[in-house]
Amino acid sequence: MSISSIETFVVDLSTVADPDPLPVRTYEATVTEISINLSKSSGRPTIKMLYYISPDQYPVDFDVDNAPDGVTMPSYAGANCGTPPEAKQPTRLGLARYRQLFERHGLPIPQLALDPREDLGGAWAPTQDSLSVFIGARVLVTVVHEPYEGRMQAKIGVVAPID
Repeated sequence: MSISSIETFVVDLSTVADPDPLPVRTYEATVTEISINLSKSSGRPTIKMLYYISPDQYPVDFDVDNAPDGVTMPSYAGANCGTPPEAKQPTRLGLARYRQLFERHGLPIPQLALDPREDLGGAWAPTQDSLSVFIGARVLVTVVHEPYEGRMQAKIGVVAPID
């Protein structure tokens, strides 16, 4: 069964320009999602966070039509923060990176239980539940530009707590 459309939208894609990337500067943002996976390059647990920047944070000269509902940007804020699967116990560097992750988000530093996680190949890492304290955290993110496939792309550079 198909539903017929009352209206058809036709566009010549050759005339559609790329949207401008979010300008380089510091924005207030909210952590909306956090996940932990194994890095393909290092084999260590890596924490990926999604940060939402609302349109009221845009500079006055930024065209809101580029992203009228705000922008959600990923950051591998906890890149290689864990211990590789072959390690017998968590490393001091891995533990320090977890502590820094809490500090950058202005969160109290907890006692963090680490387990050898089967879903991460046996790597020592916190549970997904223990990382849920990041959801909703308000932080300052510095957006930078980097080339990607021949175009400039906005990317999270630095994350810092809001004083």
